[in-house]
Amino acid sequence: MSSKEKALVAGAFKALVEFFKELKKRSWNEREHRWDTSEHTMRETFAHHVIKDFLKWTRERGKGHYELERMRIDIVCFDAFLAPVVAIETKPPGQELTSQDEKQLKGYVEENPTIRFAILTNGRELTLYKCKRGEMEKLGEISVEDLTRKGLKNLSPKEEDILLKLNMLRRELFIEPPPEWFEETHGEIELGSGDPLPDVFVEGLKGRVEGLASAFVGVFEFLFKAEGYAGDRLRETFKDWLAVSANEEAVSKLDKLMEEGKLDEALNSLSDFVSKFCDETAYALLGRLIFVRICEDKGLLKDTRGREIAWISGKTMTDYLRASSGVQHPYVRRVLDCCREMEKFYERAYVLNVFFDWWIIQPPLKGFISVKDEQEYEYWLKTLDAELRLTLMALNRFNFRGVDRDMLREIYQGYLPKDKRKTLGEFYTPEPVIQFILDAVGYTPDADIEDKKLLDPACGSGGFLVAALMRLREWYERKLREVEVGGWDAEWARDFLSKVRENIWGLDIHPFACLMSEMNLLFHTADLIALIREEDPGYRFEGFSIYRTDSIIPPGRSVQTRLVDFAGVNTSVASAMEERTKTDEVKRKEFDFVVGNPPYIRVDNIPADRREFYKQLYGDFLKGKWDIYVLFIRRGLEWLKPGGKLGFIVSNKFFTAEYGGPLRKWMLDERCVFEKVVDLSGVDVFEKSLPAPAIIIVRKEGAEGGRAT
Repeated sequence: MSSKEKALVAGAFKALVEFFKELKKRSWNEREHRWDTSEHTMRETFAHHVIKDFLKWTRERGKGHYELERMRIDIVCFDAFLAPVVAIETKPPGQELTSQDEKQLKGYVEENPTIRFAILTNGRELTLYKCKRGEMEKLGEISVEDLTRKGLKNLSPKEEDILLKLNMLRRELFIEPPPEWFEETHGEIELGSGDPLPDVFVEGLKGRVEGLASAFVGVFEFLFKAEGYAGDRLRETFKDWLAVSANEEAVSKLDKLMEEGKLDEALNSLSDFVSKFCDETAYALLGRLIFVRICEDKGLLKDTRGREIAWISGKTMTDYLRASSGVQHPYVRRVLDCCREMEKFYERAYVLNVFFDWWIIQPPLKGFISVKDEQEYEYWLKTLDAELRLTLMALNRFNFRGVDRDMLREIYQGYLPKDKRKTLGEFYTPEPVIQFILDAVGYTPDADIEDKKLLDPACGSGGFLVAALMRLREWYERKLREVEVGGWDAEWARDFLSKVRENIWGLDIHPFACLMSEMNLLFHTADLIALIREEDPGYRFEGFSIYRTDSIIPPGRSVQTRLVDFAGVNTSVASAMEERTKTDEVKRKEFDFVVGNPPYIRVDNIPADRREFYKQLYGDFLKGKWDIYVLFIRRGLEWLKPGGKLGFIVSNKFFTAEYGGPLRKWMLDERCVFEKVVDLSGVDVFEKSLPAPAIIIVRKEGAEGGRAT
């Protein structure tokens, strides 16, 4: 036994002896020569001497903490992701350990596949188990009572072995585990289709997003003040984001302070917006990493020979970390390499992240910042690297093979509290409202929707688009049964994805919303992409028809930004600028269905410059204290083909308010017929209370004399 191993044995011996002496002092009845029956005293004493003092577990959540009497077990230790990793079942010292006690412990381990080790003890005897994916293997047992009589120098080899193995339960090995951790824990928790997301997933990722966002704030504050390309691009990206995510005052303040060179003051005065921007950046990156994990587990990632590969999980990650020993910020490097690899698989990866890859300075561009700035950038990369390590570790242990639902939406609502979601400006349309509107306009699987075009001009996270995609998919699956093909194959999958790309469209002014929509659609088609890549490993999916634009500005009138200045040196910016020209093509299309939940923004809350621009475009159409949703209704109806239908949930005030007069007249002139109006006044439809919401179903160029029902 090496000197290091001897020291570990001595540490475990000392902890157990001190524990037993304290236990005997508190629980042994010398007069009656028996142990008291209190399990509580035994549990508390063991936790203090062994769990806390020896194994170094804390009581601080997310830092490697332990809890007493949690989840039907006496002591549970949790890793940084709040997953249970050590389970201890305690019994009173006067009670002998039985097979029934072991069965009780095994039941808990089976329910929690993340458990790595388990202990069964009554204070006098202790049995140690190694666990893997719900299975328990006995490593050995030891008499703690005998240890106190024998002393350290008289231990048997068997006792030394079990004391040495107790050191495998040390907190540090779970908070900063070795590279093989990725291989050992890969996919140990199933995320089944239709099942609720487990708490360990929701709570664990909540902490990871907060950590990533905090690291991004540090990177942002550094790069915002940096000279050269890196600083210029971030400042213009932030300004462009601010223009669609904040108010006129914030944009004007940033312009003024940047012009005066007061960058520190700009950071201080706009700190809330910086935090929001970094929150979105963290969430965007997490979304990409979740998608990569889904691709890995569904077998979408293949090499040139068609063999399944992985990038950020399992044995591949273990081998990478072993080979990268001594390399600076290996997790940042791996994530960047992974993102570049995904660009080969998914064409629109650049475009989606133009607002959220500001923190990446690719090696050819490092000359665009000073040597001093490079050194500080390395410091912040180290901070980010630590957070990415925890994020990849968290995602590694989940099996995503069975996931086929609106996952980002569920995660988003699960781990971000309501106040954070309000800060990010996201309020989801309830699923029953989405389904009702699609039914009412006639976009149903039993209708001929194969070549029908559908648009959501304020798509948000993609709720309507995902629902439409799933209905089109059901239409295809009915067709497959009719022709007795026997299920999806690569040819049918290609045809389906092509139809989705041609016929399901989404627009939104917020870049974060566009990213959310596209990722949600990807999550629902990952299995079909995998089918195609089995036949053609070089297949590269073009992406969905989601575009960032102000939907109510007609084609040819969009406002350009200074981000175009960076298109010559940054591929993602160049791709995004090229894509902006495509939005005019979208705005000239006609659709069979226009559906959605347009924003509710009173005229007083619209930035003055944009408010004036709308007045120039729509003139007398805007009356009194108008709301922006009336413009969405008009633009939605303009997009419709003759006979097409619009389904929106809006405020019902435009039926009676002054500002609704021009819209009502315009609709009569255009022969737009209300097929249905559902008044939801007094119904809590959204988390955020809205005045008198109503669902409207309107047909363009219907028969005269149509009326609401």
